[in-house]
Amino acid sequence: MAFRSFFPSLRFMHRLLSGNEPFQESSFFLKQVEASPLFQSGQSLRSLSSLVTHAVDCSGAQPLNSERTFVSLVDSSSSLSQFSSFCHQPQSRSYSTDTNDEDLAKEGEQPPQKGGTGSSGDETGLPLIQRCKNVLVSNWKGQLSTINPGAAEGQRNAVRSTFISYAVLDGRPIIWLPRHDEHEMNIIGDNRASLMAGHTDPPALVQAVQKGCKRLPPLAVILGEVSEIDPSEAEYWRKRVRKLSARALSAVERAGPKAKALLDTVGPTADARQKALEAMAGASELRAYRLEPKEWTYMDVAGERKSGTAEEFQGALTDPLALVSVPLIDALNRDQGTRKRLILFAAAYMQVEARDAYVLSIDRWGFTCLVQRSISIDPAEIGTPVTLETGSNMGKNEGEWGEFRFSFSHEVRDAEGFCATFEAMEADVIRHYKEQTEKDSENVKA
Repeated sequence: MAFRSFFPSLRFMHRLLSGNEPFQESSFFLKQVEASPLFQSGQSLRSLSSLVTHAVDCSGAQPLNSERTFVSLVDSSSSLSQFSSFCHQPQSRSYSTDTNDEDLAKEGEQPPQKGGTGSSGDETGLPLIQRCKNVLVSNWKGQLSTINPGAAEGQRNAVRSTFISYAVLDGRPIIWLPRHDEHEMNIIGDNRASLMAGHTDPPALVQAVQKGCKRLPPLAVILGEVSEIDPSEAEYWRKRVRKLSARALSAVERAGPKAKALLDTVGPTADARQKALEAMAGASELRAYRLEPKEWTYMDVAGERKSGTAEEFQGALTDPLALVSVPLIDALNRDQGTRKRLILFAAAYMQVEARDAYVLSIDRWGFTCLVQRSISIDPAEIGTPVTLETGSNMGKNEGEWGEFRFSFSHEVRDAEGFCATFEAMEADVIRHYKEQTEKDSENVKA
């Protein structure tokens, strides 16, 4: 297949690359790039429980059945998996962890295959249960909702919903509440509760998705029963939280030069998790509670949701990048140069000329982006010249957003490995772009 088949417009690529510093050549190639179709009408949050409905309503986001539509921007047949790959795995340190706290994905585990997620809307990337658990483990701020047993259904005070700090240990969220808090009174009468995470951090992504798309970022919700941890056991759990805090700090401090340079740009976000966990462990005036999961729900940007059992949540693996994913995603989305690279990747690998792009999630096997389309190339026209000035390929869906998955050809185990692979992607795009322009110049001379 001709290289032009995944460069829709050399003029557009030239505009993106003009003025860029030269990059060192790399022998990296993506294993596959897939576009996940997003449904034109998201499912209403009302289809969940009243707890989840209340929690999402309190977040201030527009309901998911908004008129703004999400579409698939490119046919999956244009995946780079059709190209022969010559991969070189960059060096990266193995990720040290306390396996007593979380079951992390083991090194060398096979990547998820297409069709293996159980979702009709997205057949690439990690299984949905792993995505759900990664959202919960990577965050530390969540929205806790409890039921007021004395209030009639439909009353304004029937559900109390507030933001709290939490930590996931042994597959269960551990939360701290002030003494005599209204949640405490509710739990005594009805211990059912929900915890929602993913709609507060990372800040740059949350603001971009809510402002640009009128949607919420991917959400994870745990429905379960809350019980107070015996005071005699409280100190044990405080020690566990301190240990988790030390791991979070170590994950940032031990980042290599590429990751460290990126993380330094977000300031307080980089160590916000560690500080929050330390505050939780050291606050003697707070009482510790355990949320025993009964059901999990994962909701993507389009509003499609997937639910499962507590056993699935308990057994799901945690990605090794989970401890640094929030500050790393925040840094990627705040950096204008990185956002330009995402637009470059959309043009090079997906035949999409984009206005803007954001990183939604990262993991050991790749990353997912939210891309706003400027011009989309019809797959039937791939390989034919495109004249941007005439707008002949401008579709009626210009300006809509779509979700794309970039899958790596190898596994990365830490932030440095992720950043090195990200840079290698850009180097390969630029190298192949130069090769194509040189070839076109030779053809013109001939």
